[in-house]
Amino acid sequence: MSVKKILFIPQNREHLLNMNPVMSKLVADGIICDYLDTNNIFLQGLDYPKEVKTLSFSDKKLSKSFYNISSLEKIRFVYSLKNTIHDITKKYDSFVFGNDGAIQRQFIYFAKKQNKPCSMILDGLINEPEMFNFLDVIKYSKNKFADIKELLAKKLVLYISKAFSSTKFSPYLPSIIACSNLNEIYTIGEFSQNAIKKYTHKRTAVLNTGLPRMIAYFTSKPKSFVPKHPKSVCFITSAYKWHGLLSYHQYQINDILLVRKCLDALFPNDDYTLYIKLHPRENPKDYVQFSNVKGMELVANEPFMNTITNYKVLLSNLSTCIVEGINLGVNVGSIMVNFPYWKVKNGFLKDDSIIKYFSEEELKWSLKRQFEFPEVFYNDASSSVYMSKNTPLSVDRISENIQSLLNN
Repeated sequence: MSVKKILFIPQNREHLLNMNPVMSKLVADGIICDYLDTNNIFLQGLDYPKEVKTLSFSDKKLSKSFYNISSLEKIRFVYSLKNTIHDITKKYDSFVFGNDGAIQRQFIYFAKKQNKPCSMILDGLINEPEMFNFLDVIKYSKNKFADIKELLAKKLVLYISKAFSSTKFSPYLPSIIACSNLNEIYTIGEFSQNAIKKYTHKRTAVLNTGLPRMIAYFTSKPKSFVPKHPKSVCFITSAYKWHGLLSYHQYQINDILLVRKCLDALFPNDDYTLYIKLHPRENPKDYVQFSNVKGMELVANEPFMNTITNYKVLLSNLSTCIVEGINLGVNVGSIMVNFPYWKVKNGFLKDDSIIKYFSEEELKWSLKRQFEFPEVFYNDASSSVYMSKNTPLSVDRISENIQSLLNN
């Protein structure tokens, strides 16, 4: 019997962190596993393990990330790779993805035509694609025309994603994450699993496995620690521009400025630094206004486990790090001052255990209180629907499922 071959297709660093241990387990079980080098396309500068064969994909390096080129350029580029992708799918028996963007959907289409299984280790927290409705727009919106347009666009993309997911047209159309014709999707926790099940492909199994990169979150911790930068706040960003959500990016910028304003008002004679931790898929140029500004620093490529111990106060708008903090026993407050909370109130932020700030006064009071003590005290660990209790076993569960798909 010939040895089975699996191709892993990551797009960013988190995908690699999830895939590396799964790949090691599969290799130990006698399966050949290779990586697809996507650096020339997504420009993420991934550092692939030296002991793993990395398949060269595209000799042409894009001048900017695939997600930042125009829609027409995307279509042309995906089409130009069609034959290459088709040839690659002939050489492997199964495919494992980190997400299902346009290029990944081209792989899925050709793989499924050959009856080869496709699975996805889906990093991050997934909300339902429609988190507000027409009644919310009427009640809360300050720009009803724009928000109705946004809602209709979401409904249209969801319909297109589902209607064309098994067809050759899927790679060239807009899509909602996890709508592709996959065999299995492995999720961070029950919340994401339930959200995805409401719209995913009818033959796709959505499993609550937890993510391998988060196994460290379930280890024992001390009662408290003194952060590396005691007089610091870290704002954790989300890649809104990457997803074309320009208005959300501006809300985020406004909330970052608000944090700086609060620090200046509270501590006018002290050097309190505001660190801006960039999402792995973001371009530092999108925050150029904060470069070389006294008291503000951009942070790139920093693992969240390091972020926890580096800074005294952690803040964000909608980052997955908010719920990662719950399992780690630290607070990552969600700022909803400039951000339109009514658009996301039905997502994970509705959980009462998540600290939210709706006014400048609330934020200032919290900042002042948190800086009264030098230590950061861990909260008691609590189970949540956001991160699976199965996480410590995620490597074994995911690798077993991938092998099971191979043998069916």
